[in-house]
Amino acid sequence: MPEAWFAREIAPFFSLLSLTAAIALLDVFVQRGEHRGLVRTCYAISAFAGLALFAAGAVALATGQPWYVEFALGFPGAVMFVACGWSSLRLDAAYSAAEHRRTLAKDI
Repeated sequence: MPEAWFAREIAPFFSLLSLTAAIALLDVFVQRGEHRGLVRTCYAISAFAGLALFAAGAVALATGQPWYVEFALGFPGAVMFVACGWSSLRLDAAYSAAEHRRTLAKDI
């Protein structure tokens, strides 16, 4: 078995990646129809970071790294990629709905 990429004591710190859930706070801007570029960029960066972590976890699995290396990279990467990737696909619909609400409010 090759040498581990990081120590077992460091693996729990990867749980801090759950702080990427704070990206949900940007929903305030989506509901208002503001800062489309900024929000889209944040979601895309988070999705690509998740994909990179998941790929690193797959490489760790293929190279025979210990389970804590595989899990610390692969699991948060998969969760980030799926959550942020799916949400970024739904952004256009949410912004369209916000623009529609704004148009109806102006018409009243």
